Amino acid sequence: GFAYLGPTVVYLLAIRYEATNVQLGYISSAIHFSGLVLLIAPILLGNRQFGKAASVIWFLRGLVCVAYAALPFLEGQRAVMLILVVYTLFCSLRSLGVSLLEPMQKNLSTKRNIGEMVANLNIRFQPMGAISQIISFVILSIEYLSGMLGLLILEFLGVITNTIASVFISRIPSRQKVPPFDRKSFSDVFSSIRSNP
Repeated sequence: GFAYLGPTVVYLLAIRYEATNVQLGYISSAIHFSGLVLLIAPILLGNRQFGKAASVIWFLRGLVCVAYAALPFLEGQRAVMLILVVYTLFCSLRSLGVSLLEPMQKNLSTKRNIGEMVANLNIRFQPMGAISQIISFVILSIEYLSGMLGLLILEFLGVITNTIASVFISRIPSRQKVPPFDRKSFSDVFSSIRSNP
């Protein structure tokens, strides 16, 4: 789903509405600075089971992208602003979701096979990414679908595959809960940042 919901299709949508260089630069950096949402993750997710929280967040990261359906009814900067807001929400939810998946992976493995499991996940991710790029190429190479319609089809294909992923994530057994918000730990993080800029 990330191949369809991630930056490539979002760039093309933004360029379609004549986004400025600054706005395109924002799209390229949003995936990185959205990690700041992890500072408030304990407040948002504290005392919730990893599996349930991850599946809900995974579902929401696709759901926010349904807002791209409004793009055909907008023009210029209004459309670009919608793209930037939706993509920022997507990136923030992705950062939250990825942070929850790592502890769940550790629950499903032992110290002996954790490396093998992570390697297998990465190996599977690469061909799936290639397949999604081929599908994108085929859809956008059809003349009738080469514009806005094709880009929106890719976005909604991403929403569908992302929703399927959230269902599978919900089936992963996990009794562990996200640690609750601890003011002292939160203060320690900022203290360490100040002392080691």
